[in-house]
Amino acid sequence: MPHFYLWGGLSTDLMLSVVIMGVGAVVVLGRTRIDSFIPRTILPWTGVAVAEKMRTGSITLGRRVGDLTRTDMHALHLTVPGILLAAIFVAGLLHVGDVGSFDAGHTVMTDWVLIGLLAIFLLGSVMSASRTAAAVLVGGAGFVVGAWYFALGAVDVGMTQLLVEILTVVVLVLVLQKLPRKFHRVSRGRTVVSAVIALAFGLMAFIAAFALTGRNGQSDAGEWYLTETYEAVGALNTVNSILVDFRALDTFGELVVLGVAGFAILAVLNSAFSTTDTQPSAAQQWQGTALDDSTDNTVAMRTVFKWMTPSSSCSH
Repeated sequence: MPHFYLWGGLSTDLMLSVVIMGVGAVVVLGRTRIDSFIPRTILPWTGVAVAEKMRTGSITLGRRVGDLTRTDMHALHLTVPGILLAAIFVAGLLHVGDVGSFDAGHTVMTDWVLIGLLAIFLLGSVMSASRTAAAVLVGGAGFVVGAWYFALGAVDVGMTQLLVEILTVVVLVLVLQKLPRKFHRVSRGRTVVSAVIALAFGLMAFIAAFALTGRNGQSDAGEWYLTETYEAVGALNTVNSILVDFRALDTFGELVVLGVAGFAILAVLNSAFSTTDTQPSAAQQWQGTALDDSTDNTVAMRTVFKWMTPSSSCSH
């Protein structure tokens, strides 16, 4: 049986540590004499200047990257994702000949029920004229997807989906306070074009996912994870092991993105910008008075101006 030892004997690692600590102590104690032998200006730049250059450079780079989408036009925001989706769609078409054969028995009645509910929620959110109703319907679609994960046995993924949907609905409700209650009206032609583009994006995404991941069997990497995860990290949950161990840096990056998004949401909620059609409470106290109407509010000024205008013209 293994035992715990406080002293493992002399080793190369221990001796190197002792030498490094000893040299460091000597340098620190004799730093006055060492400074006299080493000139202060060794390089043409300083560490502070390098750090400041890195800071300003990162800010400039971020500003230039932000300029690519610094607009309210939806088309510009969807251009890059659309190009990437089209590239994946083309790759799926080239790979579609390798899709495996269909095995009967994998689709059950529950899947059709969930698909029907998902279609109802999505169709309702698209056709709704109320922003609040659209937010509720989108949240309902997310809950249906979470229920689908539970039906497939992916409890951990289903819990994650439910938590994300709850947070999304809460944020949408908070943001809706600064927006009008109804969507603005658009022409029928623009509605048709938007519907065609949305259906095309959905069709490309379906074909790409179906061709690249559907009915292809377990990949070599997936088989390795299923068989070797416990031996590698000592955990039974393969999905969690991939997220927090094998893909730890990727998960950390996702957390950073979520944190930045949270700060952005707080900035939006705390900003003074608002396009809501509901008057704030501070403005409601002037309803029914002259201050509530610009015409009534300027009666005195316009009357005095009429008196002064003839006298001014006569004086000239």
